[in-house]
Amino acid sequence: MSTLDGYDTQPYTIQQVEFEQQVIQFLTSENYTQLSYAKVNEVVMNLKFPEGVTIFGTQVTVEYAMFHDVLDLCPE
Repeated sequence: MSTLDGYDTQPYTIQQVEFEQQVIQFLTSENYTQLSYAKVNEVVMNLKFPEGVTIFGTQVTVEYAMFHDVLDLCPE
């Protein structure tokens, strides 16, 4: 059995390649966009938060804006 180790997004086995291709094809057909690890770590510029909101610090990455914003502070 293969074990994924680290943060790379490349598949390790033929079965993973085939599965990934099916998932990408389906999600693309549903108008989803694939984010790379590098894109998720990009800083989102010019976000305006309500006064006093400092939970994210001075910079917000795509990852934090999309996946960690449990208080729904980031604008759409």
